[in-house]
Amino acid sequence: MREHENESRLVAEFDKNSMELVKVHLTRWHNVDYVDVRVWVKGEPGSSGAEQPTTRGIRISAELLPDLRSAIDVAIEALEDGPKVEIVHDGAQGSRESR
Repeated sequence: MREHENESRLVAEFDKNSMELVKVHLTRWHNVDYVDVRVWVKGEPGSSGAEQPTTRGIRISAELLPDLRSAIDVAIEALEDGPKVEIVHDGAQGSRESR
């Protein structure tokens, strides 16, 4: 990204369903790079209404992107292994299994 103080660049998007899409932006805020993955509501067909971002999403520091990628890879592997899912918590609650 360029050296501007605050900017955003769309790098990917895909349909979530017929009314929503997911957009991935690279953003810079006060010289810190972030990755923003957010659900957007599509505008009404035939209207001048533009797509609108929702509060559903995640914005993380770009330096955490490898950790997010690893977590997504683990989720993909777990889905390929079958319906049993292990839920892992970083906090004091520890781990538990869900079936």
